[in-house]
Amino acid sequence: VFFGLKATFILLFVTFLIQQAYTFYRPFNSSIHQQLIIITAPVLSLVLFYIVHSFKKYLLGLVATLRIQNVELSRAEQSAREATRAKSDFLATMSHELRTPLNGILGNLELLRLRINDPEQNKIAETIQQSGRLLLALVSDILDLSRIEAGKMEIQKAPFQFQSLVREVLQGFEHAAAEKGLELYSTLAPQIPPVVAGDAVRIRQILYNLISNAVKFTHRGYVKLEAQALEIDDQMANILISVTDSGIGIDADKTALLFQDFQQIDMSSNRRYQGSGLGLSICKNLVGLMGGEIGVQSAKNRGSTFWIKIQLPIGNPGDLMAAADNSGLTQQIQNAYSYRLLIVEDHPVNRKLTLAMLTHLGFVHVDCAEDGLIAVNLTREKKYDLILMDVLMPELDGVEATRSIRLGADGSKNQNTPIVALTADDIKEDLDLCLNVGMNDVLTKPVDLEQLAAMLLKWIPDLQ
Repeated sequence: VFFGLKATFILLFVTFLIQQAYTFYRPFNSSIHQQLIIITAPVLSLVLFYIVHSFKKYLLGLVATLRIQNVELSRAEQSAREATRAKSDFLATMSHELRTPLNGILGNLELLRLRINDPEQNKIAETIQQSGRLLLALVSDILDLSRIEAGKMEIQKAPFQFQSLVREVLQGFEHAAAEKGLELYSTLAPQIPPVVAGDAVRIRQILYNLISNAVKFTHRGYVKLEAQALEIDDQMANILISVTDSGIGIDADKTALLFQDFQQIDMSSNRRYQGSGLGLSICKNLVGLMGGEIGVQSAKNRGSTFWIKIQLPIGNPGDLMAAADNSGLTQQIQNAYSYRLLIVEDHPVNRKLTLAMLTHLGFVHVDCAEDGLIAVNLTREKKYDLILMDVLMPELDGVEATRSIRLGADGSKNQNTPIVALTADDIKEDLDLCLNVGMNDVLTKPVDLEQLAAMLLKWIPDLQ
């Protein structure tokens, strides 16, 4: 702006001087008048040259400044990407490191409760187990937040039974609601299609968070889940799901804080209600990834209603796979003593735990390997019916061990043996890598008896 004003002023000033001289001498002498005309051309040319030269210099300076700013911006973007990547890697590592001991804690507690006959002792063990599951949920929330921030959260689409999903979520809170004397129930509109397509895991996670908060902040009265179909055509169903409680409620001017990361209404050191403040933030992001909406209506001491609107394709019941209800599967395993299994696990606690679980299920021919190298050597000597393979191990990790077994290196007898990954990682890229190298399936730690039984029945069908 300064350069433009300066150049304009100079040009106008020179033009003004020439015009004044021309006007002054014109009545007196025509020769002077002609000479002024002759002089004007080169003078104006010089002025224009100066202006063009100055403008060029200004543009070059501007280009140089822009280049410097672009370099600085590029460096800042690179630093931001590296910081995000470092944070994501750190959270993924922490998730793995926390899931590994949690697998030992929760798994051994499950086995311990099977041997406890005293009701009081069993209640203590149950309390420890619930605390461990809360810690696991927190670990999962932190990892989900990392995925969302990194743009790596993917929404899956598969047919599922909507009513069954709601029923499973409510069943998970029946005990907590009963302890507080709360009425917990659901109302589902009959117009809702029995089968819809979507990410059942993430929808379950959203409903779990909403109901968990409702039970936590309600001391008397009820918690109600309602679902209704706003619009339905031949292909899509627009579904409104709401969770209403008679709890403490929230001031209207504070509701916007609820969906922010790590935010709680009461952030004081002596706050009554514990929590990370991540659940609703993650719900908002998940609903957004599904193309839906989330909101809340609440008033202090008058309860709250949290709602979500999502559009789900209508599924075909014929395409619906068998529901993943693992309850009672441990009782279905028969003749386990006839089969030989291999556990490949470097962590001694988890190795002993997996062996104890298999022993409880009736398996007697079970070998253990501390790393992938030992496992590969064992597969040359013996034929196994199934291999449970940890992923991160010293010497030779589970990925390379699987690749070696599948290639039949040095006479492996287990090229076609089912291999199930046992991993504390919950990152899609890592899970896909396991499948791409030849593993048949993945079990994410912590693993309980029913999950293990379901996997064994899936890959050793003759167990039933």
